[in-house]
Amino acid sequence: MSAGHVTLDDLTLDDLGLAATTEALIDQAHAMRVAATLDVSVDLTDGSVLPSLWHWTYFTPTTATAGLGPDGHVRLTSPVVAPYPRRMWGAGEVTWHADLRVGAPAVRTTTLASVKHTEGASGALLIVGLQHHYHQHDALIIEEEQSIVYRGEGDPVTLPLEGPMPQPEPGVNQREGRPDPALLFRFSAVTFNTHRIHYDLAYATDIEGYPALVVHGPLTSLQLAQHVESTHARALASWRFKATAPMFCNGRQWFQCGPADRAGDGEARVLRADGIQAMSARYRLRAHHG
Repeated sequence: MSAGHVTLDDLTLDDLGLAATTEALIDQAHAMRVAATLDVSVDLTDGSVLPSLWHWTYFTPTTATAGLGPDGHVRLTSPVVAPYPRRMWGAGEVTWHADLRVGAPAVRTTTLASVKHTEGASGALLIVGLQHHYHQHDALIIEEEQSIVYRGEGDPVTLPLEGPMPQPEPGVNQREGRPDPALLFRFSAVTFNTHRIHYDLAYATDIEGYPALVVHGPLTSLQLAQHVESTHARALASWRFKATAPMFCNGRQWFQCGPADRAGDGEARVLRADGIQAMSARYRLRAHHG
């Protein structure tokens, strides 16, 4: 199978190291570790609501260490993805029908939805679309679309230069962040993410050509969603985000949340140290918090 001619019929979940069905107990102990990682205080007793997007810290891979490749990801042996050794989470959309609850088991089902080949700044890209459905007590709780970007080896990336604090437009709530190695390590731990670009500095710089440890896209998305909910004091009904530039450890971040319209719709984004937009998002708020 040559690069650029991959179709949905050419791929299976096994090719991507993914399972069709994953079960997880939404246990209190793990939720408390996530709260500690994110420096948040929230009710995590049995029966309480699992905060928005924390489901990403459950349903994690269980591949044995011997099954990992040189980059720390699950070793993929399919010739379909062989031309694309690098992978990242590029975008996603989450819709809540209800809330996952702490203390009860849940099930995620996954299907392949799309395959697209395109050209990016780093060369050929294979973008795989996944659909996830999360059930708890036999009820559909969350629907999610996830885009995973597979690419070849690229040129080295330069470290963004730090610029002045951006001046947000009227009505935009802004806060600063600066992810450090401890945060990246802990987030890798609670998501069971062994991709070495997030914790192995020598690998990230010498092998993949990054100027520093790379911040997880899901971590940034989760923190931006938290900023939106904190700004409006309302929970999310839906969340659509796209990563547009890498962010790096110890670099400044600027989380910006715009105003919501009468329907509860609004936009948010993250700027990195040099002022480049690294993530964009569109959100819809629930009618009331909870």
